[in-house]
Amino acid sequence: MNELLSFNCSGEHPIVLDRNLYVELMNCNSFEDFFIVVCREKVSRNREELDELVTIVSDDYFKIKYGLKAIMYLQDCITTEKVLPFNLSGAFNHCELNMQNEIIKNFSNLFPDMVFVGKEIVVKGIGRIDILARKGDRYVIIELKYGSKNPNAQLLAYANNYNSPILIGITEIELNDSQKLNNIEYFTFEELKKKVDLWIH
Repeated sequence: MNELLSFNCSGEHPIVLDRNLYVELMNCNSFEDFFIVVCREKVSRNREELDELVTIVSDDYFKIKYGLKAIMYLQDCITTEKVLPFNLSGAFNHCELNMQNEIIKNFSNLFPDMVFVGKEIVVKGIGRIDILARKGDRYVIIELKYGSKNPNAQLLAYANNYNSPILIGITEIELNDSQKLNNIEYFTFEELKKKVDLWIH
């Protein structure tokens, strides 16, 4: 069982946190390592445990070490997971599954210079890659998101397990430019459907 660390963030009431996770984050040598650990925790926690994760990530030590902007971005990622109604998560998963199946059926027409490798590829401690492909000697990691969810966190976490992968985010709703990263290609699902003359459902 994990040890617990009790400390006070607000100066008023002590909060009990997962000491092992806190120490693991303290020992990260780079923001990339820190980011990957946070993403791993984000996808494996329930709503109440996500509250704890936000509190840990918000510690002043991490704000000073990585900068307020980076920590605020992670807080937003965690909060987005937290506020998604759990009774709708099945519907979201079903819609993402439909997107996944349709993209795979049309894959060779959508990405003629790529070879489909597989779906739901497990990356230990992080999650499952929605679609994995290859382009020449590089892997292509494709993350699907329904609604307005952002694929960045998972794509960057998965990328750490591959050598210079190509990252693609496919969303239902187009992301704002401020949400996009330079090293990720973005498409909306509707945009992809328009690229194919005869879309297979």
